[in-house]
Formats: sequence, C-alpha cells, structure tokens
Amino acid sequence: IYKIHDQLMAPVYGKLMSIQKVGKEEGYDYIFNVVSGGIVYALPQYDLTDLVIKELEKISEINE
Repeated sequence: IYKIHDQLMAPVYGKLMSIQKVGKEEGYDYIFNVVSGGIVYALPQYDLTDLVIKELEKISEINE
C-alpha cells in the first residue's frame, strides 16, 4: 500500500516543490490555487496556526 501511495503521490510532491521554489526565488508571500481557492505556498511568518490553536484552547477552557 505504501509503495502505491508513494508512486501516486510522487508527481504531486514534485509539483509542490516546484511551486515552493518559485515562491521563494521570486519573493512571493503567497501563491493561491485559483481552482480550489487554497493556498499552495506562503511564507512561514504568515502561519497563524499556533495563535489560532491557543485562542481555541482559551475558548474551550471557558466553556468547560
């Protein structure tokens, strides 16, 4: 199963690496997928995941 997964995902990972390379080399902050509306590249300093998790934990504590 893992071999098949790796074979199927290899082209996807290759494309993602190309997108990241273009983003870094050209100095982009974000690159969006127009079809899905998703972000396919972003500078690490714009990752708000940890802040959002902390805020959600605060809300969870209040509701307990």
